[in-house]
Amino acid sequence: MTALKIARLMMVLSTAVVVAFVSMTALPGHALAQDAEIVTGSDQDRIAELLRGDGASVESEVVGGFDSFYIQDDGLIYQILFLRCDPGPCRMVQLRTRFVDGALTASQANEWNVLTSFARALISPEGIPELRMDIMMGAGVPEDVFLENLANWYALIPLYAQFISTGTNPFLQQSQ
Repeated sequence: MTALKIARLMMVLSTAVVVAFVSMTALPGHALAQDAEIVTGSDQDRIAELLRGDGASVESEVVGGFDSFYIQDDGLIYQILFLRCDPGPCRMVQLRTRFVDGALTASQANEWNVLTSFARALISPEGIPELRMDIMMGAGVPEDVFLENLANWYALIPLYAQFISTGTNPFLQQSQ
């Protein structure tokens, strides 16, 4: 299967998941819509509580004028920025991590981004590889959906680290 076919399949599957989720939460009487604890981007205390409950160390800081968390969790170090907060609740949180000992070309970043729907590779102005993932919070998301996004993030960080250190995309290896 070619990289382009894999990328198209991932986009179709991602779209199907979003459509299914929106359909389920929009139905009156659906258990997920009624029973789920809703987390918004402005629930910074609740988000910190969720992270700490999973064993993470969370420190609040302001970065570039944005509220953010600096997180250390089981050897992973990353940052959460609270974005699109004016007016009203923050409509997006962005997870970020940097690999200061790694190297990444623009071609490699493009390869990662074509094959990975959820987190994107970037190269900072200083030439440092970064991984970023946006979680669209809107007016709020069910807590389990937020935690599932974090689980995806945790799974992608070591794959990205492997990609940077070996130059081999783990998603291409899995499809062969």
